[in-house]
Amino acid sequence: MSIRFLRRTIVADDIGKIHLRSRGTYGRRRIQAALLSECDMVVNHKLIHSIMGELQPWIPAVVATVRITRCSVKH
Repeated sequence: MSIRFLRRTIVADDIGKIHLRSRGTYGRRRIQAALLSECDMVVNHKLIHSIMGELQPWIPAVVATVRITRCSVKH
């Protein structure tokens, strides 16, 4: 087994625990913050999103989108 595979497995396990503990309400950003504060792990957001995508049936990997609209204002 490679170190990359072992790290990914450990991170996936911790993501699953954090997500389960939050009753499915934590997304990628909160999970990233929880990994840093609770597990002292610095994990890239792309890795978290990828792992959440692999665990798709169990963890939804939904990314919130922000819509910015411009208003035309006459002065």
